[in-house]
Amino acid sequence: MTRIAFYGDIAASESRPVSSVLTNWLDRGPLNGRERMFGYELTYEDESTYLYCHEAATAPGRPTHYLIEGTLDGDESESVANLKQLINLCASSGLSCEIDYMPVDSEGEPVGAEVTMTTRDSSK
Repeated sequence: MTRIAFYGDIAASESRPVSSVLTNWLDRGPLNGRERMFGYELTYEDESTYLYCHEAATAPGRPTHYLIEGTLDGDESESVANLKQLINLCASSGLSCEIDYMPVDSEGEPVGAEVTMTTRDSSK
């Protein structure tokens, strides 16, 4: 079993499309996101997946975006395919997304190269 750590961002003007994409990606029904004092926040965890998403602090007039981070435990190729699915869901919803991921050990230390995937290359 390999652990893949990932982090990135999704550009969206509001939280609803981000929540919808993440719900579809995780295929777990409605997720428990909530509005906080400083914006939207969502946490999801099960035996093989951890996801934390929150609205990034941005300057007035700057585009809104949501930061995501988490881990996927399991077969490395399946985990990478799951992240690719998230990229494709964002692209099909008209959202720009970029994710960096890498294999990590049990302490969270990188044990492989970091790779970046974006909605710009979602059709590849």
